[in-house]
Amino acid sequence: MTGSTVAKRKTRKIRKRSAVKTILLFVLAPLIIWALAFLLWLYWNEIAKSLAPGENHPEPAAKTLPSLDKDQSGSRSTDTRAKEKISDADRKKLDEIIRKENR
Repeated sequence: MTGSTVAKRKTRKIRKRSAVKTILLFVLAPLIIWALAFLLWLYWNEIAKSLAPGENHPEPAAKTLPSLDKDQSGSRSTDTRAKEKISDADRKKLDEIIRKENR
């Protein structure tokens, strides 16, 4: 009977996916899509600017500092100096207090 011309059904070989590959597909695919959507949302302004047709986007003007008078600019240098001076007697007393605190 090996030479008979009767039609035989062909058996299909179904490739089975392992459970791990299926789980990875269902977990990683949404994460990748979410990450792409997040990056699109994050950089939307830059993407929209680059895709805009030939519009001139003027750069924002630099903020100018208010002009200072000579009186105002001179007062700043004196602010950095100490306004009060400690006498030597007071300094010695403070040193003694600091030494007592450290002991």
